[in-house]
Amino acid sequence: MRDADERFQIGVSCLTAWFLISLLAHVLPLAQAQSQQESCFSIDLVRDGKPVDGLASVTVHDEGGGRELTRHDGKFCIPKEMTERPALDLSFVVGKERFYFPRIPRERYTVAWEVAFGGRAYAYQMGLPKSTRPDRACTVTFREGEPEVSLLFSACRSTVSRQ
Repeated sequence: MRDADERFQIGVSCLTAWFLISLLAHVLPLAQAQSQQESCFSIDLVRDGKPVDGLASVTVHDEGGGRELTRHDGKFCIPKEMTERPALDLSFVVGKERFYFPRIPRERYTVAWEVAFGGRAYAYQMGLPKSTRPDRACTVTFREGEPEVSLLFSACRSTVSRQ
């Protein structure tokens, strides 16, 4: 009787191992496919504490040049060939201002961004140092985790030149 119990236990162990291996064979390709998917992020603009609309496209830059991204379902998606870069530059135009953010780590291109900017009211609300020119500065808050991460760019804006 003991041989039968041992054979049964071995059979159950083999079935369990087979089940786990087959489960991993299906889960690993899904995880790899998800990591190879495009990274998508959204950008909300806030001027002097008030939301701003009108951002329809952005441009991401790497050493190979820039790619314009258009908004789909409220998000911008990085092309697959750029997702392996350690950092990308981002630029866009709103009204008569050009915004430029250099060397943003790729992890930040998967979360919601809030870009705050403006004049004196913005400087006061954000508590900017007096040495910072509020007409050129921006604050980017990445809406992920606790606490959220905010970066101050002291020279992220310039006037769009006419051509």
